[in-house]
Amino acid sequence: MTSRGKGTAVAGKQHKILLDSNAYFRLAKSVHPLLFQEFGPDRACLYVLPELEQEYQRQPRLKAKFPWVEEEEFQHMDHWRHRWPEPKR
Repeated sequence: MTSRGKGTAVAGKQHKILLDSNAYFRLAKSVHPLLFQEFGPDRACLYVLPELEQEYQRQPRLKAKFPWVEEEEFQHMDHWRHRWPEPKR
């Protein structure tokens, strides 16, 4: 495995990719199966901002533009509950 852009080995570390609400709502239908699942040789894993659900619920414009968020396919995965991992102390 290599770290991003350096070409050096990084064993055992997950490459976390944080999607903000703009990226998530525009790409969710494509990336939804990859959310919170490691993939690829660098153990990449997609996460969403913890505030995503609140932002969607309080923004009528988002609800109008992205009504599919309320579809069962996107609810049964419980994707709102996954959070960016807290740093270990």
